Amino acid sequence: MIFTRLINQMLNCNHSDGLRLEHLQILQLVAQQVVFSLEDINIGGAQKKSLAMANVKELFWELGYEAPDELVDLSVEVGVRLARCLQRVAAG
Repeated sequence: MIFTRLINQMLNCNHSDGLRLEHLQILQLVAQQVVFSLEDINIGGAQKKSLAMANVKELFWELGYEAPDELVDLSVEVGVRLARCLQRVAAG
């Protein structure tokens, strides 16, 4: 249900044509890079998430796009889960 609401939000974003698939892919790539960059910083999880959210929003905006906070949050969370999965695989 929440996923459907997020999809509807992103399609009716502040842009007249909404976010296209390419924009969503860019958002996810930006979020992954930010998460990977913050991975080794020694701060608390809540601070790290706040920093990631702010950076992803800023970078995405600098590319000329806007996304709802919920979608940015989801992208950051996916990046975190990917990073954790990669750490588990690397650890063997």
